[in-house]
Amino acid sequence: MTERAESPERPPHPLAVGDLPIACGYLRRGEGKRVSVPQLQERIMTHARELGFALYHPIFVDLRPGSPLERNAFRVLLDVVWELHITTVITPSTWHLSQDEAEADEVHRRLTSYGCRVIFMR
Repeated sequence: MTERAESPERPPHPLAVGDLPIACGYLRRGEGKRVSVPQLQERIMTHARELGFALYHPIFVDLRPGSPLERNAFRVLLDVVWELHITTVITPSTWHLSQDEAEADEVHRRLTSYGCRVIFMR
């Protein structure tokens, strides 16, 4: 995965709504449907509120398998994190980034290089 060069459009400070910093939510649907997408979205919204974040809407949801950079919602998430200087992404677990541990680590490093931390709900 390549790194982005610094862009003049990027805000100098993280976005906030009032005193609340903005976080993005991300999830992907798996093949086994243990928890529905709406249930996961609700859990992300609740977790964000409990941690004191305003949540960027919509929550980014990928419905197709594949590596993160091949998934539409994840690519848009990266753009939003970069362009709006979002400092936090909330996701249910590492699995939502990737089932492959090395790939999940690389995705996590990419977000960190953008100045964004990832909060896993479990």
